[in-house]
Amino acid sequence: MPLSTTITAVERIASAHRAAAVPVLHEVGLSETQGALLWALGGSITSDLTMSEAAAALSCDASNLTLLARHLESLDLAERIPDPADARRRRLTLTQHGREVVERMTRALDDASPLRALTDAERATLDELLAKAMDHAAASKDDNY
Repeated sequence: MPLSTTITAVERIASAHRAAAVPVLHEVGLSETQGALLWALGGSITSDLTMSEAAAALSCDASNLTLLARHLESLDLAERIPDPADARRRRLTLTQHGREVVERMTRALDDASPLRALTDAERATLDELLAKAMDHAAASKDDNY
């Protein structure tokens, strides 16, 4: 099977996930890009990221991230707080309302995901394979510096 077939399948699954999230995002007044930031915050272990980590998660410039963060703040979905480890940095963290919206997005994605057709064991294997691919991507990126 050519790699392009796998890439197409991954893109179609990602597209289905974006389509499932859009109604929730529009309901709270978010674009897909703003929703991607909310999702990145919800996917972090601590529900917060430094502004530079958030920019890296979205592959965007820090100045663009500031605009996205301001919009999330204006809707009481996130707030910027001082980083306890370094007062020069700010962390973007989910509010309670932000966590509730992420939970609604998660339910919408769970209900609509094509990955529901996989067993738990198959999803575990897929997770391992995707982690391997992401590790390779990170290593390749590091090699370019």
